Amino acid sequence: MMKILSKGKYIAISLTGLIVIVLLFKFNTYTQNYFINNNKIQMQIDKIKNAEEELNYKILLSNIYLYSNNDEIDIQTKKLLKAVDDLEKNEYFSKEYPGLYKKLLFYKKLILKKTQKLYEFQTLNSMIKNSTMYLSNLLKDIVAVKHDYLENAINVVLNIYLAKSAQDVDFIKNIDIGFFKNYKTDDYFLQNYNKIFVGHLNVFIRYFPKFRKTLSEITNSSALNVINNIQQGHLQKVNEKIKIIKFVSYVLIAFVLLSGVIIMLLLSKVEKDYIELQKLNESLHKAYITDALTELYNRNKFDGDIKNIDKPKVMLVNIDRFKHFNDYFGVEFGDKILKYVGNKINNIAKKHNISTVYRLGADDFGILTQKEKCKILECAKEIINYFENNEIDIDGTVVNISVSIGISDKYPYLENADIALKNAKMSHRENIVYFIPEMDFKNKILQNIQKTNILYEALKENRVVLYFQPIVDKDGKAIKYEVLSRVIHKNGKVESIFPYLEVAKESRLYQKITLKVLEESYEFLQKNKVNISINLSIEDILDDTIQQTIEKLFFNKDIASYITFELLESEAIEDYELIEKFVKKVKSQNMQIAIDDFGSGYSN
Repeated sequence: MMKILSKGKYIAISLTGLIVIVLLFKFNTYTQNYFINNNKIQMQIDKIKNAEEELNYKILLSNIYLYSNNDEIDIQTKKLLKAVDDLEKNEYFSKEYPGLYKKLLFYKKLILKKTQKLYEFQTLNSMIKNSTMYLSNLLKDIVAVKHDYLENAINVVLNIYLAKSAQDVDFIKNIDIGFFKNYKTDDYFLQNYNKIFVGHLNVFIRYFPKFRKTLSEITNSSALNVINNIQQGHLQKVNEKIKIIKFVSYVLIAFVLLSGVIIMLLLSKVEKDYIELQKLNESLHKAYITDALTELYNRNKFDGDIKNIDKPKVMLVNIDRFKHFNDYFGVEFGDKILKYVGNKINNIAKKHNISTVYRLGADDFGILTQKEKCKILECAKEIINYFENNEIDIDGTVVNISVSIGISDKYPYLENADIALKNAKMSHRENIVYFIPEMDFKNKILQNIQKTNILYEALKENRVVLYFQPIVDKDGKAIKYEVLSRVIHKNGKVESIFPYLEVAKESRLYQKITLKVLEESYEFLQKNKVNISINLSIEDILDDTIQQTIEKLFFNKDIASYITFELLESEAIEDYELIEKFVKKVKSQNMQIAIDDFGSGYSN
């Protein structure tokens, strides 16, 4: 009986041992497959992220450089779509992580939408680049033309380059395309040149806002945020599963020492894989916040750091005419310049106890600090002085480099530092500019909006009124009345309409003001047969509606002889024949013509 019992225990122990061994074998197989599959998932996710980041990089390169290969964008797009398809076809991923799989399908929709937008971007990009290139090249052919035309053409091309480099549609609002559309000349070459110039200018003005919007849509981080969320969710679930695996392994150790040894070996392997996974995450994080070329921190790190600093100050350093080095010596040479400049700025910053230096863009370097203004300026001056007084030797080629610096301690810090930098670039004397609110173009825009609203409401509520100011002789007798427009504010304050005329022209309210002056002057003359003078601008003379109203109200009327039209001076007159025609027409009705404040505008 004892033997049978012992034999039964032996069998039970053997069966238990066998079960434990089988469990250990199954457990080992499961964990190996688990980590193989999940490592594969991580690699596929990383491949997707890298492919999208590379695609965004090539898109931005295509935007920045006039000459770029769109085939690279197409190739990279196919790589990205293939990487997404590979993860989508991963049966282990779809089965084990259904929630993350749904997010992947959503991510794929975003990418497909992005690829559809890419074809629109490439078309617009080619049109914008061609027009930009032609506009700048055309300038070389008109060096000897009339100064006003050349000056306007240069100003237009400057605004186009500012708009393109800053990706800011506000710059094209400064372009006076009417000057070129209405430009008249007997010079066949200039006439033909102007026609080409206007054509390319129209292309840029028409398509740049859409191009800017399309670029913003295809380079935004919404898709990357989704794939990052998928990666983080996967890592979280992997970590949770690892805890379960550890627990099971400890339970198996309790059954048998041998099984425990096997489990410990398995845990050691699991731990090793986990550490490798952590190292991979650390490596990916480092790549995310570090500029690969200069090994300085990048824009991602800057955006995170500035949120955690109280009252930060931002210094933005830009290499002057860097594009010339790239175009002449090549991109590889330009990269070496960037590494040299980044390293030198970093060394100077550390010397001033400012350790955080970033590469924020192509040739833009940022310094983030809480130092007082005088300390920052000392650092900025040393950076400027170094490059002004030292030549740089790149592989035996000696070049002279200068930099410009913009500094801001006002929110939004980087944007305001960029405004200061632009002012430094435009200045012929200052290469370091500290931002002040007066530099912000937004204030002027806000003032114009407020003036437009005031004028619009005043016209709507009939608070734009006419004053008939008497003009007296030496005896104090009124010999004529000058028609003046005034704005009456809601609080009763009376103000001249002059400060509102520019915004009136921009908002198309100018015609309404002139029509009001003509109509109420007509009513005044019906009651008072006295001499009056009415101001007209070149815009009024060229406006068919204004001319028709003048003919309707005053032509063939007995009140016509009481009217004097005073022509306001303008240096933007292009067709004096139109003025001559208008003058002859009104003089034929016994109306008088005068020139307001005679000077250089009509001196010929």
